[in-house]
Amino acid sequence: MGVYFDFPVGAVVHEHPKWTISGGHLNQDTGEVSLSVSASGGSGSSFLYSYIYVQLVCLYPSGDYTMDYVCGLENPGFGDIYGDFSGTITVDLNAGATECYLAMRCAQYEDTGGKSCTISSAADSDPGYEIPGTRVTLDTTDPPVIANLRNTNPYNGHTSVSASMDSISFAFDSTGEDAPTKTYYSFGDYWREIPNAALSYTISGYQPGTTVRFNVLGNNEAGNSNILDGVIRTRYENPVVSASVVSAGLESLTVNWSSTRPLKQLDYSIAGGYEIVQLSGQTSGQLVLTGLSPGTQYPIYINGTSTDEYDTLGSATITIYGTTAGIPKITSISSITHGQSFTVTISNPSNLSTTLKLWVTGNNVRMDKSINTTTNGNVTVTLTESEWDKVYRTFPKANTHTLYAQLVTHASKDYNDTQQSKTITLTGIQKTAHVGVSNKPRRCQVWVGVSNKPHRCVTWVGVNNTPHRTI
Repeated sequence: MGVYFDFPVGAVVHEHPKWTISGGHLNQDTGEVSLSVSASGGSGSSFLYSYIYVQLVCLYPSGDYTMDYVCGLENPGFGDIYGDFSGTITVDLNAGATECYLAMRCAQYEDTGGKSCTISSAADSDPGYEIPGTRVTLDTTDPPVIANLRNTNPYNGHTSVSASMDSISFAFDSTGEDAPTKTYYSFGDYWREIPNAALSYTISGYQPGTTVRFNVLGNNEAGNSNILDGVIRTRYENPVVSASVVSAGLESLTVNWSSTRPLKQLDYSIAGGYEIVQLSGQTSGQLVLTGLSPGTQYPIYINGTSTDEYDTLGSATITIYGTTAGIPKITSISSITHGQSFTVTISNPSNLSTTLKLWVTGNNVRMDKSINTTTNGNVTVTLTESEWDKVYRTFPKANTHTLYAQLVTHASKDYNDTQQSKTITLTGIQKTAHVGVSNKPRRCQVWVGVSNKPHRCVTWVGVNNTPHRTI
């Protein structure tokens, strides 16, 4: 605030004749200077004065000064020159002057600036006689000037975004000649004082992703500074990624994932490999992880990065586990009798592409049969007469034969299940029919067990199904 000064009542303005101050003041804030002068004592004067007045003299650090007319008497002439006078002026008292005082000026032909007017040719350039008690020291303090409002805790170089999810931190500089003695911030409603006139502050208690618009200013005894406007958004939360294995193949796992924020990138690692999936703001998706081994449990590490709109934040890495499907297996083979169908039971939960291979070998003869299937359960096996004939001929005099079975699963390569075996037995009367082709003879062989000793009756049948020969 500027200086307000009352001029001393009774101070002598001029002695011969005599004037004294009867009132007045100087107000630096408004620039108003007011003065009342009263005549006292004596009457008349024989001197001729061209003017008698009081002026305000202001001094500057450079040594310069200014003179401004306040009030006075013009051309009083001969005779009784006693009279009251007063006046009010407005001047710029904040233009850099350090002091001001009132000075008496009077002129005839000579004026030394003393208490009485004498002759001087340089009268108008002289500040005049300083009236005692009227010197005022001005307040040269300027209102503060502030600049460079900025975010002091930016996220990843983004000056408009706070690195904090729940607070904003700002600072500004005092760039004027005089620093603020108080500083304030506002949300456009009322001003809140910053403790200790600090030029920086942190405001907490926000939700992630909240945009905060605010103002700051400084103040000192000379007044308020300019006002600065600021906008800072709190940082968004890190995305949270979740995932689960939804299906398992022989060499693959299928994973569904989701995120609490749109993602621009998903990273995952499995079996020592690391992959990056570029996204365009998805919050969910599916991964098909291939190149794996059957029947193996894998840890899968997954994390995501949010889009630029959500501050490009990384999620925590999560770990889920998935087990690939095992190689399909033969779980059982039913009893097998010559000439009859039998059942092979397969465990194939994922209904993968498999080939059931069956064979009997011996005596330089081999029976092979392959059945392609995706069945999870029972597969009925029916051998042709020709195939049964080959089974019989592996050991024509034997009462039992061994059937071998193996399941082959087809993927990037073939995976073989453990080889199985089953005995084909002869109980009671068993027969194997051998059917010729192109009208060639057919033969029916009948084995009859007596006292556990095999006997054989061989009947040859002609082309037209008429008996040909029985041995």
